[in-house]
Amino acid sequence: MTTLPVTALDIARTRYSENQFLTTGDFQVEQDYHRRTQARHELGGHTWGIVVGLDLVETPDAADPTLVDVHLTPGMAVDGYGRQIVVLARTPIDAALFDAFVDDAHRSVWIEFDETTARPPEDGWADCLDGQRTRTVETFRLVVDPVDETTEVSVEGGTTAPRPAPSGVTEVPADTSVPYQEVPLEPPLARWLVRLGDVRWDGTVRRLRPAAAGRLEHARRYVGSIAAEVLSPDHTLRVARRTPEADPDATDFARLEGRLRVQGRVNAEREVWIEGHALRFTLAAGADDGVPMTLVRDSVGGGHRLRLQLGEDAEPTTRLSISAGDDTTTSVEVRADGRVRLPVGPLEIGPAGLQEVELASPAYGLGTQRPASGTASGTLYFRSPQRFAWYTGGKHDAAELAPGTGGTRRLVLDEEGSLDFGSTTHQMLKLWGSSSGGYGIGVQPYTLYFRTGHDMAWFQGGSHVDTRGGPGGSGRLMMKLDEDNTFHVYGAATTQANLTVGSGANGALVARHVNGKQVGNDGVDHLYLNYATGRNVVVGVSGTPSALEVFGALQVRQGGLASVQSVIKVVTRDAVVRNGSSGTAGAPGAWNVSWAGEFDDVYAAFVVMRGFSLGFDLFLSSPFHVESTEAIPQHVWAQMGGFNANGAFGTAFCSESHAEYEQDNHTAITVVAIGRKYT
Repeated sequence: MTTLPVTALDIARTRYSENQFLTTGDFQVEQDYHRRTQARHELGGHTWGIVVGLDLVETPDAADPTLVDVHLTPGMAVDGYGRQIVVLARTPIDAALFDAFVDDAHRSVWIEFDETTARPPEDGWADCLDGQRTRTVETFRLVVDPVDETTEVSVEGGTTAPRPAPSGVTEVPADTSVPYQEVPLEPPLARWLVRLGDVRWDGTVRRLRPAAAGRLEHARRYVGSIAAEVLSPDHTLRVARRTPEADPDATDFARLEGRLRVQGRVNAEREVWIEGHALRFTLAAGADDGVPMTLVRDSVGGGHRLRLQLGEDAEPTTRLSISAGDDTTTSVEVRADGRVRLPVGPLEIGPAGLQEVELASPAYGLGTQRPASGTASGTLYFRSPQRFAWYTGGKHDAAELAPGTGGTRRLVLDEEGSLDFGSTTHQMLKLWGSSSGGYGIGVQPYTLYFRTGHDMAWFQGGSHVDTRGGPGGSGRLMMKLDEDNTFHVYGAATTQANLTVGSGANGALVARHVNGKQVGNDGVDHLYLNYATGRNVVVGVSGTPSALEVFGALQVRQGGLASVQSVIKVVTRDAVVRNGSSGTAGAPGAWNVSWAGEFDDVYAAFVVMRGFSLGFDLFLSSPFHVESTEAIPQHVWAQMGGFNANGAFGTAFCSESHAEYEQDNHTAITVVAIGRKYT
């Protein structure tokens, strides 16, 4: 046998033989062989990541619900070097990991493979190296917000990152799970981080707070499988979550990146969602002969649309057909040239009351308004944004209200609800009787006429009855023009212009009450007779007298001023005037009376003396000085100083033989005013 040297790229294990001398290196090679074989097994059919568990779980602080403690649950992960990272017990997240952070923010938490030595040698077996440890313990280490998250993969003696490999260079896959790498075994030389999620560290209080929704699971990576075929020994291949959920359709579960060809039936027990692309239909050979037929959802103008594409061109032979059998029994056909055909007809629309047919837009269409099912009543309606037109003959013309070549416009219903019968004079509406007369509405040059054989009547409410002049049911007869040409109004009549009774002849206006109205509205106002005509208003005629009774003031004016002074108002005011003082003798006393608001005009006013008194007020029981036979009146007078519509003023005086006592004398007067009050 030829013995070859062992290189770093060889996969070597210890080869044992009888009486072989073994060193530590031989056992180390044996152990390294198994460790690397296990690593290649982990990375050969799988990608690296979390296998199970290793969840970040928050526990609220009992003393302060705004703070939490976070621990890591038991679990397992495999790193990119194929090493198993195993956590066997619930592990708290140590606050010391966050010593470098003093703000309040979310921090990423990572786990990496680690190992340590343990267990000194048994008694009596210590070596000269002072009792080295005899066990290596595989463990883990947690890292918070690492400065460098990158990893290295060594292939063919070179360290590289995932990238498209140039020609002749071994490619490192993007998932960096490489079983043919030079697997390092010592942790200090082989650091590989696996992200567990994020926690929220508040450096201001040196405690953890509840993380935002979804952050505890943020950016976690799980192991995957690498295989070209998945075979089932039975009739069923099941792909499912490891932990069953109450509703397996609640969230996304699996993702297929790339094309999928299924050689067999596809049964979907729930909805099939096609996101962003079309459902494409091809012929049996997989081609479309240059006529693509697809079904896709898109958005247009902020709305949503499910669009069926029938080829690239508006060809009538490219169509969607709905039938119960072969093409000869097609019931509905949608063509690429925009036509819809119902070869066997008819078009039937369900019982719901709605706008069943929309032409160009919802503004044009036909619809029905129907009550509850089982009733025979309902409404068929036509909708247009402006006008309806009726033509006879001709063909389509895109110009509005054009009947087309050879056509005639018969009737137009415009946007205001007005009917246009054209410019031909004739009886447009024939309501009853022969076409030459009867009952109807028509137009003569410059004349609109209504035709009747006998009466014309206007009703309110009620319903039709075949009774002459009958309003029907609870209806009311409002007006009637009978066959004798007498006009009857069964209610009030108003006019905005003059009403002439007996035009061209004598006629009488017979009314029980005549009221006046305001200018510009219908409020009650004065009643004006022969307004601005200069004519008299006569009550009664010669030989047949009639009295004019006025229940209220009678006011007569001419030009806005009083012209009849015999229609007057009289007001009187009583007063007692005390003398004034002028040195040691008395002086005339002033008086002033008011009738403000009681007159519009005062034509005359005068004062009448009613009496006098020496020494005391006529209306007081207590005199100003005692009576004396020596006090002799000399003269007493009262006079008017002036008057107006609001009052009058003047003076009065009572003298006596002893002038030094005149200051206490009084004169009683009555002031009389004569005038008019218009309102």
